[in-house]
Amino acid sequence: MMMEAKKSKEDYFEGRATCSDYGKKQKEWKQLWNIKILSKIKIFYWRLALNSIPIASVLKNKNIVDTPRCKVCGTDEDTREYGTMHCYTLQYLDWAQLDEDITELIANLHISDPKNWIFFMCSNVPKNDRIRILITCWAIWQARRKTIYDGIFQSPSSVMVMIMSWSGART
Repeated sequence: MMMEAKKSKEDYFEGRATCSDYGKKQKEWKQLWNIKILSKIKIFYWRLALNSIPIASVLKNKNIVDTPRCKVCGTDEDTREYGTMHCYTLQYLDWAQLDEDITELIANLHISDPKNWIFFMCSNVPKNDRIRILITCWAIWQARRKTIYDGIFQSPSSVMVMIMSWSGART
């Protein structure tokens, strides 16, 4: 602990940025809370950033479950990235409704830390595309939850209708 404090002090006096830059963190969180989407979606991303949503890999790390496998399709590890973008429900969703550059970004962007991924989306993706991406990932998560906990499989078209309606109903 003392070594960290010393390093932080040296970084401050030598003008090097540190990860404890309060202003930067405050700005990043403010960007998330200022997005014009439903409050429940913002809360989902806040919880995701803090690793407090029940993704199998998180539950495994907390010794709540024995395996990090996806309960929907059985893939080896159910992570934030897999659970919100790559689970089998995604293969039927029409990501082509997003700009081609954004679709390519999603396919090639591999940020494992959920908070960094959220802050990247908030800072680097155009507003309308950002909203669509965040709502789509949340809708995939919701569809998975209904399958896992309620035994209700939502059709891809109903998930797309939900995405389209919530993309327009930003509050």
